[in-house]
Amino acid sequence: MIELTHTIFGFSSLILGLLVLLKNKGTYLHKLIGKLYVISMVGLNVTAFSIYEMFGGFGIFHWAATLSSLTILGGIGVLIFRRKIKNWVSIHYDLMVWSYIGLLAATSNEIFVHVPVFNELAKNYQYVPIVSMLLVFIIGGVWASNSQEKTTSKFMVRE
Repeated sequence: MIELTHTIFGFSSLILGLLVLLKNKGTYLHKLIGKLYVISMVGLNVTAFSIYEMFGGFGIFHWAATLSSLTILGGIGVLIFRRKIKNWVSIHYDLMVWSYIGLLAATSNEIFVHVPVFNELAKNYQYVPIVSMLLVFIIGGVWASNSQEKTTSKFMVRE
């Protein structure tokens, strides 16, 4: 049951995160979908900490869930304390975008575990899931870097 709940939170996080990225920033809809994304990601990470079958204890994916939790909490914390943080928009953008890139990387790994044709590929070529995750991080990082200024510039205070 926990795996099904984890999967539901995973799919909802993927969809909500994509919608947040596609919507205009700062709008009511962005804020609403963003809140739902955060709730879904918290649910995803909490359920991740409840799954121990693979390692029989705390493993690499629990560390990834810890990092994911920190990006989400940091992204929300920056919003809460935005009046005290000079470049809060850029920091919020970075943390939330990287939470989504991490989610995409984790999803790419899960595909190799749960989709039979990809699982067979991973058995024959064990490096493929790692390369897949690295490609997600590289492509996501380049995209995030290239789109940050355009996305955040209208919210930055001019001095």
